[in-house]
Amino acid sequence: VTYRELNLNINDFLGQGIRPLSLGFNRTNAYSHTQWNFGIGTNALFFQQTGSDNFAMGNQALRTSTSTLANVAIGNGALYSASGANSGQAGVYGSYNVAIGLNAMGSTVSTMTGGYNVALGVNALFNNSSGGANFGLGYNALYFNSIGNSNIAIGSSAGSGTQGADSIAIGTLSGNNSQGINSVAIGKSAGEFKQQASATQGGVAIGLNSGRTF
Repeated sequence: VTYRELNLNINDFLGQGIRPLSLGFNRTNAYSHTQWNFGIGTNALFFQQTGSDNFAMGNQALRTSTSTLANVAIGNGALYSASGANSGQAGVYGSYNVAIGLNAMGSTVSTMTGGYNVALGVNALFNNSSGGANFGLGYNALYFNSIGNSNIAIGSSAGSGTQGADSIAIGTLSGNNSQGINSVAIGKSAGEFKQQASATQGGVAIGLNSGRTF
């Protein structure tokens, strides 16, 4: 298979399941027991081997994924490091994620094993590693969140630096750099830089700069 080959591998379409469909340069490299995967773009799904039901569109999308399940990655670098390699069962980690946008959930530094995340926007949830069930909508939303779970961030840089959990941030820079747990921040810069001391306490900040710590 040459570097510039356009690969349409849909052998055994009838009777034995559908093989991966890959279009682009350096397309899927080493699939062996995969099915129902679809990749478009240079190195999209490049290392996929045992995962299935993944959709990757964009250069480097889902590049290092090997055994993940049911991910959707649209955009260059989206879900770059998603992996199920740390699990005894293929697909338990790094699966059931949706990443749409340039580098959405796209860190190339650490392996992404979190699941059930939704990242919509450039760099949304960029540094996520093991965090699960997060929703980030907007440029840099939940950008530095790596291990936090069940956060919702809507707006440019909303919750960008958070490492909290079970929190909601709506508005530009809302909840940015916050370590709050069970907190709510609504409005531009609401709850920004808030450092919550106790995991048992929830904070609510509503309005421009409300609850902001300088």
